[in-house]
Amino acid sequence: MKMGYWKSKVFLSALCTLLCIFSKKLLANDSLLISIPKNFNQLELAPRVMYLLDTSKAITLEQVLQRSKEFKANKNSYVNFKTTEANCWLRFDIVSEALTPQNISLITSGLDSVFLYVIEKDSLVNTYLQGTHFSLANRASLAPLQTFHFTLEPHRRKSIFLKARMDNYPLSVYPLTLLSAHSAFAYLQKEELFRSVYIGGMIIIVLFAAYMALFFRGRLYLYYLLCAGCSLCMVLIYNDYHYLFFEESPAFIRNKNAYAFLVTLLPVFYLLFAKEFVSYGYVAPKRLLTTSYVTISISVVLLCFIINEEDNLLRLRPYFYMTVIANTSLMLFYVFKALKNGYRPAWLYVLATFPVLAIGTWEALSDFHQTPIQQMHDLYYSFTLYEMYILMLGLAGRFKVYQEGRKKLQQEMFEMQIQIEEKIRQRIGLDLHDKVGGLLAALKINLDFFQKKYEYAQFDSYRKIFEILDTAADETRRISHSMMSNQLQERGLLSMLKELYLDVEKPRFVIQTRGMEHRLSPSLEMTLYAIINECVTNALKHAQAQQIEIQLNRTKNDELTLIVEDDGEGFDSNKSSRMGKGLVSLTTRVREHLGGDLIIDSTPGKGTVVMVKIKIKK
Repeated sequence: MKMGYWKSKVFLSALCTLLCIFSKKLLANDSLLISIPKNFNQLELAPRVMYLLDTSKAITLEQVLQRSKEFKANKNSYVNFKTTEANCWLRFDIVSEALTPQNISLITSGLDSVFLYVIEKDSLVNTYLQGTHFSLANRASLAPLQTFHFTLEPHRRKSIFLKARMDNYPLSVYPLTLLSAHSAFAYLQKEELFRSVYIGGMIIIVLFAAYMALFFRGRLYLYYLLCAGCSLCMVLIYNDYHYLFFEESPAFIRNKNAYAFLVTLLPVFYLLFAKEFVSYGYVAPKRLLTTSYVTISISVVLLCFIINEEDNLLRLRPYFYMTVIANTSLMLFYVFKALKNGYRPAWLYVLATFPVLAIGTWEALSDFHQTPIQQMHDLYYSFTLYEMYILMLGLAGRFKVYQEGRKKLQQEMFEMQIQIEEKIRQRIGLDLHDKVGGLLAALKINLDFFQKKYEYAQFDSYRKIFEILDTAADETRRISHSMMSNQLQERGLLSMLKELYLDVEKPRFVIQTRGMEHRLSPSLEMTLYAIINECVTNALKHAQAQQIEIQLNRTKNDELTLIVEDDGEGFDSNKSSRMGKGLVSLTTRVREHLGGDLIIDSTPGKGTVVMVKIKIKK
């Protein structure tokens, strides 16, 4: 009785064990199965796939089918392996619960090569080919993203095998998304829009930079053009746009050496751009310039090595990172020094480059984290476009600072020129008053003595000579007073004008003022005085005017208007030959240095009007 009891107990235990093993295998097989409902839209496959690493890179599909038990479940939210020395096989099973066939799309990106096999009942149904190593004509679809489209019949189970390969970055498959036909179309449209906006925006920036470089002929705008152009080329190469120009991808592009070339070259351009960008805020010493040129030279040597190398350069990344880090560090040093000196546009440079530097550093450390390289590249595109637009604003700000500095320098030069002119006028005026005036006085005394000694001389002749001498003395005195600027500074513009012109009998002078209770700045008074003198001289010399009217009006808004009007012969104001070089020079001075405008209106036979409008700066 006891033997029968123990036999039955052992039999039941063995039966339970077999049932458990069978159930476990059944559940394991069902865990690969993905059911697609009727209203399916989108599914992330990464947590649902099994993977097998092929370190030999030589396993065929038949061998993979035989080694299906070696597949392991992926426990991460995306498929990422820190190796370039293996191919990755992914597997999942799929079945449609709809009553009609469903069109399904599988989307991924950034892989050098990817094969998709559709198997049903151990038979190969379809094979699809994608990857950056294949021309657009040989791919399953023409989109920059790697997209596979296939059809699921109702309630028919299919096994999907995916073979992925990357030669230059740690192997990652991202995104790995299953979508319905409608959702896939919307997804691709959104991604295409993103890339179009980025590439279109970068092309606009490159054209703007090219225009600035050609228009201003400055190194700053040339370096900005090179930075933008280099960033654009990186994106075009990474997204396979080079196939628009090449039927087959050249080895230099296919092995990613072209991308490494641009990655190494870009920090060189940024260093040169930063040096020029902050030049108004920080002038680099000779030792720093020498260090910068040495690092640039080392980078150029490495670039020459890249061009001549046929194999991919992933194994040499640390050497290139050294030059990239050196150039980037020098760039940041220039910017830091400019910020320390209070150069505000340097903050825009920091604001622009910080996100790109952060994502570039994160990419360089890709061996130490699980973020897929494709996701980092998408962030890099966005940050680069943002960076270039912010740098464009920085260029505008720097140009504003340059214009302000230029205006300030021009104003200082203008005031210095006025001071020099004042000294020259004062020297000439003193010479006229002391020397020429003295000589005329001495000549008059000697002539008077000669007349008294020789009484038989004709009185009328002497009277004419004395009249000429008196006129010459008066004119010399007037000219000397008008040229002695110290009197202008002491008495003011209005007092000098009244003293010079109101006592003149012919032509008759009329001086009218309004709002001139307070004096103007010395430089402005000197300029207005020179303009009035030039206009009066032209009226006396050419116009034969009978009356000259001078008006000075100052409004509450500190707008000053000077009008000099005569009733002389006039001239054709469209011809500048009668204006005189002095008045042309004063016109340039008023417009460029005082920010005002000088208008000349004249008609033959109707006199001349000269009007000056100036905004008085406090």
